[in-house]
Amino acid sequence: MDDILFLVNRLDNLIASSRKMPLVDQLLVKEADIRSIIHEMRIAIPDEIKQARRIIQDKERILAQAREESERALKREGLLHSAEERSQEILRLADEKAEQIKVEATTFTTNPKTGVAGC
Repeated sequence: MDDILFLVNRLDNLIASSRKMPLVDQLLVKEADIRSIIHEMRIAIPDEIKQARRIIQDKERILAQAREESERALKREGLLHSAEERSQEILRLADEKAEQIKVEATTFTTNPKTGVAGC
């Protein structure tokens, strides 16, 4: 981009420094000077376009990586949430089983002959 701006400034300076023709509001500009600047612009513009395309491709690549990372993070979060729910369920079942064992143990200690089935 700097090359193009530099060339535009050179063109502007060339016009500003050109001789004005009285009465017709026109300038006398050396054709070789203008053609030289135009030639340099033709060379610089494709390079600027290539650089802009590379920047856009880099931006798109970075955005795609960010999206993928975000999706992975959301999946991890979902897995963690599922694991947490499952561990809460396991704890609840373990508490229920422990309570059942306590009731059976209490029943057995108070009445050992009829307390636990199968003994």
